[in-house]
Amino acid sequence: MQSSISFLKSNKGKTLLLLNQYLFKCNKTTHSKKYWICIERECKVFVQTDLNDQFLLITGDHNHVVNPDLIEAKLLKEKMKHRILTETTSLTQIYDQEIANTKLSEATAAQFPTVIEYRM
Repeated sequence: MQSSISFLKSNKGKTLLLLNQYLFKCNKTTHSKKYWICIERECKVFVQTDLNDQFLLITGDHNHVVNPDLIEAKLLKEKMKHRILTETTSLTQIYDQEIANTKLSEATAAQFPTVIEYRM
């Protein structure tokens, strides 16, 4: 059962694959395929894509539940970083606008960095 694939960046700028609400990091690239592993350390689910990031195969079952708060936070951080790099609007203003426009769950809001932490 393959759903839509999307991509986002990790905190270190690496590409993450988002598939069925689970995140995967690229483990290996060959001349014809990319091999992705679940970001949860003990999980043994693997995904294969071609070099054009078209889904090929998924193997295994996740041993953990989906964490929508993590995905929501990563997407919001990515959006903020993009705006910070491409706009002249102040960091504080971008942060305030994005937080106001996003319906963060309490769990995500509690984990999300403050604007002061963002500056560091």
